[in-house]
Amino acid sequence: MLPRIQPMATALHQADPFQPDELFTAWLHLGEARATPFHRDHPTDWMTTFNGFVRDALASFDAHEADAEAGDSRLQHHLRTGDAMGDAVRRQFDNHVQLRAMLTTLIEQTCSLDSNFLGQMVIATDAAVTAELAVALHHRRLERILASCDGGRIDIKNAHEPMGAR
Repeated sequence: MLPRIQPMATALHQADPFQPDELFTAWLHLGEARATPFHRDHPTDWMTTFNGFVRDALASFDAHEADAEAGDSRLQHHLRTGDAMGDAVRRQFDNHVQLRAMLTTLIEQTCSLDSNFLGQMVIATDAAVTAELAVALHHRRLERILASCDGGRIDIKNAHEPMGAR
């Protein structure tokens, strides 16, 4: 069974902390890609739909990455100050490179179908499951980092403010 995650009711520094976070949205798109129905008489329909969901996931992930790595994000504060959370944040940022490569490769692999399209579909769907799990783990680590930064609680009211603005 795939892990279930919930949208964070906090943000790295977005204006409306009650909007679903982009990482959660990327996870949702990967779930849609995984569940894309396939009919062997219409493989191009599957490819177009699947690839569109993965592209949407990458766009959401891009927004998450930009938000997380922005100079005024709550995570950047920990890198600048060198506190205990800095290593965890650095690992999160390193994971961005791996997740981006995973999603980009998945898009490239599903841009065209070859004569073994059934095998290609199975491999791509497996890769979508792997990406979905990786995004869920990244999301959970981010939740723990933010909770630790706030003394064990997530501060919804001030989540959108850069560190030091409180």
